[in-house]
Amino acid sequence: HGLATIPEEMSLPHFDAVISDIDAIEGETVKIEVAVSGEPQPEVSFFMNAVQVSERSSERVEIHRLPSSVTMLLHNVEKSDEAEIAVCALNVAGEAWCYAELFVHPSQGQYETSIHTNPCQKDVLDEW
Repeated sequence: HGLATIPEEMSLPHFDAVISDIDAIEGETVKIEVAVSGEPQPEVSFFMNAVQVSERSSERVEIHRLPSSVTMLLHNVEKSDEAEIAVCALNVAGEAWCYAELFVHPSQGQYETSIHTNPCQKDVLDEW
């Protein structure tokens, strides 16, 4: 009939917990965690703007694999890390995807620096 049947001992990958959008501050460590099931155990891959990331692709990436969950840590995030995050779970039965956005904001210290170095701000305060 053209439809592939999946043997009973196999099951499609499924995200039991998916990722959601992340707001991070520059310099922080971002934690992206998914809970995944499927038979055989799915292989989980992480992508940023459609480019696969791994511990080999960046020294700032750390991936921890447990039987039911996989976590990616991205250390010392930068503004340039802003991206669509995609996570793929793949096994012989098929694949599943989930997506989220990573937003990176300047650290509070950078805001303070810009306020203190603004001469106009100081003049206004002196008038009071």
